[in-house]
Amino acid sequence: MHSSRFASPRALANLALGLALFACPPMRGQRAARLHFDAVSIRPVGEGVGFHPSPPRVGPVRPGGQYVNEQATLFDLVSFAYPESAVPRQTLIGLPDWAFFPFARYYAVIAKPVAGSPPTLSEMRVMMQGVLEKRFEFKAHVERRTIPVYFLDCVGSGPKGITVVEPKKEQSVPPRIGVGWQDIAISGRATSIAALAQILTIPFGRPVVDRTGFTETFDVDLPLRNDGPPPGNFVKPDRKDLLTRGLREKLGLIVTSGTAVVPVMIVDHVSPPTPN
Repeated sequence: MHSSRFASPRALANLALGLALFACPPMRGQRAARLHFDAVSIRPVGEGVGFHPSPPRVGPVRPGGQYVNEQATLFDLVSFAYPESAVPRQTLIGLPDWAFFPFARYYAVIAKPVAGSPPTLSEMRVMMQGVLEKRFEFKAHVERRTIPVYFLDCVGSGPKGITVVEPKKEQSVPPRIGVGWQDIAISGRATSIAALAQILTIPFGRPVVDRTGFTETFDVDLPLRNDGPPPGNFVKPDRKDLLTRGLREKLGLIVTSGTAVVPVMIVDHVSPPTPN
């Protein structure tokens, strides 16, 4: 496991996110008030440096609009509910130490919608916001700040190496990143470039802003492997360089550094979850 508080492979694998960096603000009014999970179970399963969570085999979004994460941290839940605020200390400020690896408290979280009414992914995010407010007493506000970012642009006329598909809610699988010592794999079904930009925020360590203008829905499978010799003395391979080269060569996407005004979430209050 990594010594970094925020960049463990497990955290990368958990971030199955599907909205743009500059997502629409949370839904308001009657429609938002009606969006809620019908049943929510939150059960502690371990905490701190003595607990060793297993990498998840699948993402938390399950058929029928269920959210299932057997080893969720508070950061996992917040970054799912607010994907535009998925970079700690940059676009997300003020969460306690127990929200993050290695001091995290882990919970088995199962949230089920009303039977027969499967929500969309964006609706699930709003429903998770309600879970945070009710069970974790989560309160926050948003400020706009100028911070370092990465921009995602197309090389040429558009992305390559993807299969454009018709958007179908029941088939949509948010993009995920699988991380090994010498390789990285990105996969998603009926997803978007905006969603891809969102999950890249953690391995790149900054917000990633989608400037491609590409709005088609597509499937993607992008296995990347470092072809060089294994690094000596257990030195971590440069995954940022591997991703940058892979995105350009395999998908026709270029990553450049810059600054931008982005929404930054400031956490005002949060508590351990209330019991079931």
